[in-house]
Amino acid sequence: MEPQDYGKEEFIVLDESYMDEMAELYKTAFAGEPWNDDWSDREQLYEYVKEISSAYHCLNYGLKIDGKLAAMSLGMIRHWWEGTNYNIEELCVSPELQGKGVGSRFLKMIEKDIQTRGAVGIFLQTDNDKPAYRFYHKIGFGDLGAHVSLYKSLPRKIVMATEEDREELMALYKMQVGKEFCPWTDDYPSDETVDFDLSRDALFVMKEDGKIIASVSIEEDEEVDKLECWNPALASAGELARLAVLPEKQGQGIARQMLKFGMNELKRRGCKSIHFLVNKYNEKAIRSYAQFDFDVVGECHLFEQDFLCYEKVL
Repeated sequence: MEPQDYGKEEFIVLDESYMDEMAELYKTAFAGEPWNDDWSDREQLYEYVKEISSAYHCLNYGLKIDGKLAAMSLGMIRHWWEGTNYNIEELCVSPELQGKGVGSRFLKMIEKDIQTRGAVGIFLQTDNDKPAYRFYHKIGFGDLGAHVSLYKSLPRKIVMATEEDREELMALYKMQVGKEFCPWTDDYPSDETVDFDLSRDALFVMKEDGKIIASVSIEEDEEVDKLECWNPALASAGELARLAVLPEKQGQGIARQMLKFGMNELKRRGCKSIHFLVNKYNEKAIRSYAQFDFDVVGECHLFEQDFLCYEKVL
């Protein structure tokens, strides 16, 4: 049976100039059944495609039909003792062309090219309960015997806080009161503070085995926002506050993880920059935040403490 002609085909090697097209094709190809992947987080999508398409010895192929990217394979050349392989991390075909022979033709083109590069085989992984598994078997792929994929879910996760977390959150806040450089009191943060954060979907916690070990909030504080040291060209800016870590978990880099998460969340919400205050004499916090390359744009005196004003483009 002759393959159906869907337009002028062009087999190409993809580079970073195709990033937008690669991301869009990947998102579209896996949005529907049977995958139902939710790639609505554009930044996460681009980071994922960039990671696998820019790896050491990466080799990414594309098939354009009438000038539009219709199929792609993102992978790398892997040197193994039995010979050199082409490892496919992701392979996809535009949904309207799936099941019409485009994928099998594309893989034949890949096979022909990688042999000129000295490869002796192709390695890939897929779910054995999906149509893709049957497709790969049909065109000559086979299972690797005892080979299995293993995954371990780590016990620490950062999630949006809920009303059910209130009691643990308040206990975590109270543990910080009286610590050096902490301006919090028995009356702040309060239940009203938690109410305010929850109402804005602005409170996030890190849980370990179901227990809260850290928290951070996206802040709205007019008194801080109106400081004259902030760069007006970086508006709109976001602020993080109420960063707390369980005392026995401190010194493990958790504060930096929460800060990094908060920065990503601010960027996802459309903020151009982040600014916040750090106690001028808190050398431990200053060292911890140094790796993020914040600009110190000024100093201020608020809440009966001296602060450095930190700012950074997101």
